[in-house]
Amino acid sequence: MSEARIIWFYLQMIFRPDNALLGLYHDDFIISRSLLAPLTTLFAILGIIGLITLAFWQRKNAPIMAFGILFFLVGHSLESSIIPLELIFEHRNYLPSAGLFIALIYYLVVAPTRRRLRYCTIASAILFIVICASNTAFRAQDWANPTTMIMAEVKHHPNSPRANFAAANVLAGTILNTVDSKEKETLYPLARHFFTQSVNLNREAAFGLLGLIILDLHMDKPVEQRLLDDLKYRLEHVRYSAYNFGTGVLYHLIRIHLSGEQKLPPKELLSITNAALRNQTLDKYTQAGINAGLRSYHLMVLNDPKLALKHGYEAIKARPQNVQYRISLIRILLNMGEINQARQQLHLTREADRNQLYTQQTQALEREIERVLQAE
Repeated sequence: MSEARIIWFYLQMIFRPDNALLGLYHDDFIISRSLLAPLTTLFAILGIIGLITLAFWQRKNAPIMAFGILFFLVGHSLESSIIPLELIFEHRNYLPSAGLFIALIYYLVVAPTRRRLRYCTIASAILFIVICASNTAFRAQDWANPTTMIMAEVKHHPNSPRANFAAANVLAGTILNTVDSKEKETLYPLARHFFTQSVNLNREAAFGLLGLIILDLHMDKPVEQRLLDDLKYRLEHVRYSAYNFGTGVLYHLIRIHLSGEQKLPPKELLSITNAALRNQTLDKYTQAGINAGLRSYHLMVLNDPKLALKHGYEAIKARPQNVQYRISLIRILLNMGEINQARQQLHLTREADRNQLYTQQTQALEREIERVLQAE
């Protein structure tokens, strides 16, 4: 039902050009829950039925108009249907809009027979082109660099969780990379504001909470316990999807602890990762990534090779074809003196390395195993 309203939104993008309507993120678009919620859903569906009826009714008297309407609707039917895809993308409007512009140009330039009327319609078309060109120029200024681009996105879509998170990420990246303490303190509350907005706008996603925690840790600010508790709840109970949380941000949280600096207490960090691993909807890729991060954390920070080995095996269990996971596991086994297991894993690693991309590394491990055996 939302798609019916989105069709009219696409038409609005074409005939009422406004940069505030455009954007990378349209997750602030209100979803239709029924024909009357919102009420415009019913009118949107009736309007589309009306357009289709008009096109078939006028297919002989006005074939160009009928073609334009049907070309637009059929073009959008490929991605604006019952198939569960991202709701809105600007590029989906490119090809379907061609049908409308063909019809528009025909009736503005070709069809009018009176010279004065033709001049008026041509002038209107030129004015429309000038407006579109001006909007394009303004948007090009916004897109001049990543910072201005994403700040324009969040300005135009303040209720978009992803736009807020992206804005916070850009600011946090500047904070992480600058050595100017004054600039850090200036940008910190703004980055925190956008992270908080993303948390409040999407009650399922964990990205914003992870961003807040990592930002506070970097700035040596105390991390609020409510943020940690909320994060653990979402990681464990919210249905997993790439839009809610992913391996990348969670692994980054683990990685910043590998330097040995005092960050989150080990008990707290392990509580967060274990909450994610308890999520029954977690996919194998994410399970493997979290376990790989925990393997490194137990080995490098907690100095616990046994638990590192356990998580190494769990990572391989989730993604048995990941050669890099197996190589890391072999190194742990060698350090623990488990030569037979290391040889077994080396054999499995070579089987997994079907394209022989890791030949040099496996040969080096084989030589190391041979040296250990000779030393015995």
